[in-house]
Amino acid sequence: MIYLMRHFKVKDTSTTWMNSAQFEQWVKDYDTFDLHYTQVDFPNIEIVYVSSQMRALKTADFVCHKYQISDLVREVDAKVFIKTSLLLPTWLWLVIARIQWYFNMSEGENRIDTVQRINEFFKTCDLTKNMCIISHGFVMKTIIKVLKKRGFYGNHTITPQNGRLYAFSNLATTE
Repeated sequence: MIYLMRHFKVKDTSTTWMNSAQFEQWVKDYDTFDLHYTQVDFPNIEIVYVSSQMRALKTADFVCHKYQISDLVREVDAKVFIKTSLLLPTWLWLVIARIQWYFNMSEGENRIDTVQRINEFFKTCDLTKNMCIISHGFVMKTIIKVLKKRGFYGNHTITPQNGRLYAFSNLATTE
């Protein structure tokens, strides 16, 4: 069984309208914001992998005591699409960054890179063990797609909820 968990919700009190420089700073600062901690009924798991980003590490510290840190399950960075002093809503900066990622037009990591990174992560794992991956909402969508291609099925939503566990089983190992 593979469990996926998105880090706890970030307490973001920043302004919702930003220019490109403010958005770049917000992306850097986002990982340092406090979290809304909630109780999680964490199952008996043999190994926990955690993104190397602070919000995932704080979540892991709260729900379990022993884990392995992996850069391979980090969130996909959001990059500005234009340098401007024009104020745009944060959601628009994020949506355009994700569209650029999807169409492999991103200045940073693109969709092909992300899929390769997640496949590389799974090459390092023993998929027959009960494990949990504590990661981030956007990259979790790619993790779920890769798991499905590897024969796993499970419960998930279009946008993974913060602090919630999603369980995936492999048909080949459950029969």
